[in-house]
Amino acid sequence: MLLPELSRDNQHGMAPTTYFFRGLFRRLTIRNRNKVFVLGFHKTGTTSLAKALVVLGYRVCGFVNPPTNYTPETHTREELFEAIYKPFLDKYDMFEDTPWFIFYRELLELYPDAKFILTKRSVDGWYKSVLNHFGGYDRKSYHWIYDGEGDPEGNKELYIKKYTEHNRDVIEYFKKNNKELLVMNMPEDFNWDILCDFLGCSKPFGDFPHANSVAERLTIKRKLKDFIKKKYYRV
Repeated sequence: MLLPELSRDNQHGMAPTTYFFRGLFRRLTIRNRNKVFVLGFHKTGTTSLAKALVVLGYRVCGFVNPPTNYTPETHTREELFEAIYKPFLDKYDMFEDTPWFIFYRELLELYPDAKFILTKRSVDGWYKSVLNHFGGYDRKSYHWIYDGEGDPEGNKELYIKKYTEHNRDVIEYFKKNNKELLVMNMPEDFNWDILCDFLGCSKPFGDFPHANSVAERLTIKRKLKDFIKKKYYRV
């Protein structure tokens, strides 16, 4: 589907916004592009990068929650990928947020010519953002990432350990396999020059998107948009 955002069954792609309409001409005229996989953890600018890719005409798939009957105790990571997440790969062009970054080995094997981006930020800034955004809630999808601990509150040492290990392992894995990896440090590398040079495309007009801050999520405009999305999409 060329425009999955317009389907009422679209639960995982980004909903149409001004970014969607800015990228519509590219979406309709550019075909057969390489897939893009963002391998950075949540709260490392992945939403901003996703909106930038929408402007560039990509179909974006974000967070996909695993079914409640799939847990690290009942299924392997490979089983989760094959049964739940692999079917999404034909529908979208760009993938970001949970759980895509934990499957970087499988994704590189399936798409050796894809573009891979690792988003990073300072450890302290990352944990503070995760705590502000997710603290006090046991997020089941995070059990796959943080050894069964779905709440960052009270688990700072574990969360930071997993975050730093992931960034190190991704860089080492791509280097060992002699594959190109763009490392984008937030916020200094989030600009059209770096992104478009890596993707080999022309720069669009307008500023680079910056999204999903705490202040932005609390605005009346954001709350109204979220309400409309809940009414329109079948969840």
